[in-house]
Amino acid sequence: FNPALPEDGALVVAEVLRDQFNGLAAMIAAVPTISSAQVDGVTTLPPADPATVSVQVVGGVLYLTFGIPQGIQGQVGQVGQDGPPGPPGEVTQEALDNAIIGALSQTSNNSNGVSTLSESADSSYNQPQIQNLINKMDELINALRRS
Repeated sequence: FNPALPEDGALVVAEVLRDQFNGLAAMIAAVPTISSAQVDGVTTLPPADPATVSVQVVGGVLYLTFGIPQGIQGQVGQVGQDGPPGPPGEVTQEALDNAIIGALSQTSNNSNGVSTLSESADSSYNQPQIQNLINKMDELINALRRS
């Protein structure tokens, strides 16, 4: 295909037009069939850069990668009102001691007194074994309850 043919003002010659049409048909046939499209990535560009896009066709899939310029920085807004004061930055030793003592008085009982179950699972339902498991869970729950 030659886009300069036929020349302006030239007589129409069938052979030249036929060659041009055949060249166009070959170009159209060479365009791959697109079965799907996928965006591979988007990159933020500096504000003054023009937007970009790259295209690649692999195995019938159209892959696109975009470059989008960042917007220009807007004007600074008005200063808002101050918020409420936050918690104090430091804690006194007395307040720390009181918090630790208060937390210790509310911790759970020691679970070290709960013995292990020491059973293996049966391959079939075993009612006494299940009951032992329930009893052991109750013992553990009671040991972990707060006073």
